Formats: sequence, C-alpha cells, structure tokens
Amino acid sequence: MASQSTAAVGEFLAAGMNSLTLLKYLGRQYLISFLIVVSVLLMVIYLIDTLELIRRAASHPEVSFTQIAKMSFFQLPEVGQQLFQFAVLFGALFTFWRLTRTSELVVLRAVGVSAWEFLMPAILVAVTIGVVKVTLINPIGSAFSAKFEQMDNALLRGKTSTINLSA
Repeated sequence: MASQSTAAVGEFLAAGMNSLTLLKYLGRQYLISFLIVVSVLLMVIYLIDTLELIRRAASHPEVSFTQIAKMSFFQLPEVGQQLFQFAVLFGALFTFWRLTRTSELVVLRAVGVSAWEFLMPAILVAVTIGVVKVTLINPIGSAFSAKFEQMDNALLRGKTSTINLSA
C-alpha cells in the first residue's frame, strides 16, 4: 500500500503534472483527516453530554431519552466550535504523519518540492474551514444553543422563561 501511494505521487511529478494536481491531492488528504478528527471528537462529546444530561434528568421522570438526545444535539455545535482549533491541528498532524508513513513526503522532498509547497494546501483548507466556521457554523451554533437553553429551562430547571424577573 505504501509503495503504491508513493509510486502514484512519483508518477504525478514525473509525468509533468502541474502543481495544481498535487495541491488538490494534499488538500483533499488534509480535509479528509480534519473531517475524521472532527467526527470522532464530536461523537465523544455527544456521548459525554448525553450521559451528563441523563444524570441531570434522573430526578425528572417525565423527561424522555428522546428529549435528552435532542438537547445534547442542540448543544453540540456550541461545544464543537471550541474544539475546531484542536481539530485543525490534529488533522494536520494526522495528515502529515500518514503521508510520512507511506513515504509520500519523502518522495515529494526528493523531487524538489519545498516544504512550503506541500504545507500550502493544508493552510488553504484551514483558512477555508475557518471561514465556514464563522459564516455558517457560528450562526447555527447560536440558534441551537438558544434552543438548548429553552429546553433545559423547561425540562430540567422547571422555568417557563429564560427571563427571570425579581421582586
């Protein structure tokens, strides 16, 4: 397997393919690694949040597991935003570890590709991920967080409104 992927990179460069092909390949590898890391981290966080909500709902027998699962899902984007930086870092580490393990980076360096050239796709994908996070995920996270707070107040805290008026 390692020799096949190394041979594929070598063939791309030897055949005179432009660096756009290499850019796409390395960018796709990084994006896949990032998505794997984010998925694993979000699954672990979802499981832990669900268990915490089950613990909190233990004294409320009227709260169903479906409602708890929904609450945990609504809290997921807000918590997920805090781990994006780590997912970007660990996605890059995983990508370059895998490329080194299969000797693809060794081949790239041997044919004269500079370190900046094979780092550029990861940087571009990370910037794109940051833009998507700010423009799409942040508003969705805010809306889901408001829905979580509403459900939390209604189901677990016994409040009918998030506004607390005092005497």
